[in-house]
Amino acid sequence: MKLSCKASKFEPEDFISSMPDNVITHILDRLPLQEAVRTGILSRKWRFKWSLLSQLIFDDKFRAYLSVKYDRNDLGRVISRLLLHLQGVITKFVLCYYPINVEDISHWILFLSRKGLKNLTIQKSYGHEQPLKLPTHLFSCLELKHLKLEACCFDPPTSFHGFPNLLSLELCQVQFDSRKFGDLCPALEMLKMTSPYRTSKVKPSEVGKLANLKILSLFMCNLGNTSSGTIFEIVSFLPNLKELDLDFINCKLTEGGTKERCPSTFPCIKTLKLSTIDLGNGAMLSFAFEMIRSFPNLQTLEITASEHGIDPTPGICFPEVDYNTTGSLQLGSVVLRRLKCVENEPNPYMEQKPETNPLPQSVHDNLFIANTLINIGLRTDGIIDRRFRDLVDPKIPANPKPVEGVSSYDVSIDPCWFRVFVPDATTHNLPVIVYYHGGGFAFYGPDSGPFDGLCRRFASKIQAIVVSVNYRLIPEYRYPTQYEDGFNVLKFLDDKKNHKTLPKNADLSRCFVFGDSAGGNLAHHVCIKASQYKFQHIKVIGLVALQPFFGGEQRATSELSAENRLGLHLNQTDFYWNVFQPIAGDEKWDKDNEVINVSGPRAVDLSGLDFPATLVVIGGRDILEDWQRKYCVWLKNSGKEVYMEEYEYMFHGFYTFPELAEATHVLSLVRDFVYKQIKIKTLVHSRL
Repeated sequence: MKLSCKASKFEPEDFISSMPDNVITHILDRLPLQEAVRTGILSRKWRFKWSLLSQLIFDDKFRAYLSVKYDRNDLGRVISRLLLHLQGVITKFVLCYYPINVEDISHWILFLSRKGLKNLTIQKSYGHEQPLKLPTHLFSCLELKHLKLEACCFDPPTSFHGFPNLLSLELCQVQFDSRKFGDLCPALEMLKMTSPYRTSKVKPSEVGKLANLKILSLFMCNLGNTSSGTIFEIVSFLPNLKELDLDFINCKLTEGGTKERCPSTFPCIKTLKLSTIDLGNGAMLSFAFEMIRSFPNLQTLEITASEHGIDPTPGICFPEVDYNTTGSLQLGSVVLRRLKCVENEPNPYMEQKPETNPLPQSVHDNLFIANTLINIGLRTDGIIDRRFRDLVDPKIPANPKPVEGVSSYDVSIDPCWFRVFVPDATTHNLPVIVYYHGGGFAFYGPDSGPFDGLCRRFASKIQAIVVSVNYRLIPEYRYPTQYEDGFNVLKFLDDKKNHKTLPKNADLSRCFVFGDSAGGNLAHHVCIKASQYKFQHIKVIGLVALQPFFGGEQRATSELSAENRLGLHLNQTDFYWNVFQPIAGDEKWDKDNEVINVSGPRAVDLSGLDFPATLVVIGGRDILEDWQRKYCVWLKNSGKEVYMEEYEYMFHGFYTFPELAEATHVLSLVRDFVYKQIKIKTLVHSRL
């Protein structure tokens, strides 16, 4: 008798496995390499899907991941094994070459030269000083379009006639023979030399041979001739140049060529960036004015002063420049840095808030993939299938060895646990940050890659002990489980017998509660309970809410705005709130209850509570921004100290992307808030 097995109608359909190979490759290429390989455990169909990878990134993050399980000298063996399993073309290869045998690198480059390689990056790892002599097989990679080299010796053989398809070249601390530099890359459109140190000088005449250049970035000291006229000579040979970026560090500009006006103008150049300008150097200022005058169609101008030129003399004027001949410029954007009394730098002691730039394509890709996998897992019956979302949620084990200057370890407290991040600091009395992660109460944990990295950066930047809480998730555990878990961690830390779980220099009287998204909601309610509870040792003196997850019955304008739908969508917030509420019926449980609409009609009265000073971070492309603004107004009207910082073009969760300048700025913002509150607390105590 033949038995047949029918798939259950409740089993979710596997949409991803049935996708074409090129689509699966596109998805795999956007995952961290270790997570792409881990897809082999999903099912029999996925066992070798990872071999479709076309992009391999072996950077310091990958090496740090491997160091937990393998000896650091095993990296070369791991790379060799991975390469042997790949089936198709390999379009991108990124390698941090320490500590790897040079012969291994030579074999890999030979292998890649036969795989249609188009994008190659070779850079040194932290702590490695010796330059790498590039293998001759590199010069067989004739399909290369993008090449980035750091701390290398670039010495092509005499028989090499150049990279015919190369479009971009970035050199950092690279030693090369500049005599034939211009003949090696006839199609080059972008040249960037990103370090003034340990880099060979390039002849201006060789740069002038790159007639297709559209973007040129140079350190003036890397040119054989530092006369200002040299730049005009180079530009005159580059008819397609649109962006010019010059750095004057370690450059003693001579005045040759500045007293005589350049006879030509260059209408193609749209962007000019001048860095490390010495405002006390007349030759440099005259040169800058002359360049601006010579680029009549300039749209973007950025000038960064050198450190010792930070305070220019008011009204300074140089007779070499004829201001009446500058004409009307088409400038649409002007950025001035390190200048006192300049509007776009209100606080000289804080890192500058970054100007707005388009989001990198990699960020768009990661958001799209994450949202797609989340939506696949949100089922109409209220169940969450986390299998596919876990593909882009790499789990990072605790590491007692410092990574980026911060070590970590886990502490279990039934029924949850937390991870402690400890900076390499000898300072006594470090503040303690209790952190609640985001994820709609449904995803992530302290061991998730984005939040392990974020807490590590907080610990390093602020110099604080960070306690990242793993609260239980919905829908398996509904309200009020998350709030009970969050507050129980504070009570655990307050108990003197548990103080040994923290480093000896942890100061619980300087305690801060942090939270992002759903964790920001959780952090708010934990602070309410903390202000009503008599702790023996803990004193919560600050709350940081990063894009906190609030809501209400009536849709906010930001929730209905199409341009804001980046990073978090309405279907997701509705799902989270629906499965968050208690199963037991409650007539008052709607989105206007005090848990969700914290500043709504049933809000908790804070007027009599010692609620801590609060910093709220808002993103202008977050669908929750209106609820967050309302929260700030409510805190202020309740007589509480509140600060709000908005990043106009940022999406929900942007702070977990360390490659964004805005994410770096958040670290500085939070650090300043923490130490301001510590200073206020110390001052108050000294007066008692």
